[in-house]
Amino acid sequence: MKEAIAKIVSEIRSSMDGAKDDMMICSVKNYKSILFSEENFHAIRSNSGKDIIFIDGGNMEVLGSPSFSVQFIRIYGSIYSEGKKIDSIRAEFFLTIRSMQEKDHLRYVTSVTKINDEVGLSACFDGLIFDPFHMGSERSPVRADIKAVGDAVRRFSELRLANISVAKISTGGMILIDGTLQSTYLGESDILSELRLSATKKGVMLCALAKTTRMLTKSGWSAAAMLSEKKDGAWFYHPVVKAVTDMPEISFARLHEQSRYVFRIETIRPNDMTSIMDVLSYYSSDPAFPGYPYGLIEADRFARVSKQETEQMKIRFMMQSDKRLQSELNALNAHSILDNMG
Repeated sequence: MKEAIAKIVSEIRSSMDGAKDDMMICSVKNYKSILFSEENFHAIRSNSGKDIIFIDGGNMEVLGSPSFSVQFIRIYGSIYSEGKKIDSIRAEFFLTIRSMQEKDHLRYVTSVTKINDEVGLSACFDGLIFDPFHMGSERSPVRADIKAVGDAVRRFSELRLANISVAKISTGGMILIDGTLQSTYLGESDILSELRLSATKKGVMLCALAKTTRMLTKSGWSAAAMLSEKKDGAWFYHPVVKAVTDMPEISFARLHEQSRYVFRIETIRPNDMTSIMDVLSYYSSDPAFPGYPYGLIEADRFARVSKQETEQMKIRFMMQSDKRLQSELNALNAHSILDNMG
């Protein structure tokens, strides 16, 4: 085993050593690769800025069968001003997804049960209809699992909360969403367009930070890893690729000089890039995770739906279930029985 692992590590290392400083490749359409340049590194000067809201969401399936899925969704926004927390927004609800026939076509239909929703967010997702063969921007020959609707609605909820938050942020403030500003699900681009319009009209900077990135260079090297080895200290790198149409601007950044991580950051206006990086750097000094905005750490903690919490909910549902409901659940739960047997 030791020799096998050493051989694999050596192979991976060899491929990394052979990588060149070339172009970044973005898997999303409407971007063109450009040559790497040292001139695209820019200095960051920490600045608290004005108001900023950090937004994240979490969801877990509580009950699931081939024909239905019950999910618990929680969205959280933490509002700061000049480094101090001043407010928060939370929305929690159950999303029930059922399969049904509509003119001889299979569809997934949603219904919402509100738990704690001070801003009326959950009402937006009651009665949505999804085509299981067209969940993304293009049709697929493979039917999407019914529980995938929960991930889509959680993402829509994060963007809707960001749009609601525009009114709570002063002009010149910022909204930071966990993830990207790219559209993955059918209908998501419309929600993103509404958000971009609201933010632009108010003069609020909109950006997103992705904890992980699979962007590569043309020679097959991790784009984030290549940039990390090129320069020490705190910096941001832009442009990474060239947007062909009205797409978000993509950059990479190390937000704290002691951080080992380089994150992908997107914004809707190139002119906001320097201001955004300065503010994010100010909020990225938590010793537990230097280089990652502590507002997002907090949003993740309060939005996360834990396995323990989900199991407690499941027990309460099962106390009210009948034989027919249990038969539905048994179609998918044999693995969990074996897992619990150790």
